[in-house]
Amino acid sequence: MGTVDWEDMTSGSFVKLVNGQPIKMGIRNWRPQDKFKDDNTGELRKGLTFDVFAEEGKGEVTKEWTVTSMRAMGKLRPICEKAEAEGRADVFVSVTRAGEGKATVYEITEVEAF
Repeated sequence: MGTVDWEDMTSGSFVKLVNGQPIKMGIRNWRPQDKFKDDNTGELRKGLTFDVFAEEGKGEVTKEWTVTSMRAMGKLRPICEKAEAEGRADVFVSVTRAGEGKATVYEITEVEAF
């Protein structure tokens, strides 16, 4: 029987935030999200999707990160707007999630490239 690389098999191409564990990543190509629908209305939820091109400790990656939390989008907005004003297409952020459901809060800051 062969060995299974469980980390590779369960990591997928999407960023998963774990409570209390900060993640640093390089993001680009932010755009309105088009995957997740509201359970009640069936309409697309407001949100953003980012292409993730780097993760600290993993180097270059090809992943997506979709954000539908208004709180998280509020913290990402000034970072993305600043980058756009400066003509930058890429930003590096540190993201820490805490809580569950509607009580979830996010710490999101721009960081230096790693």
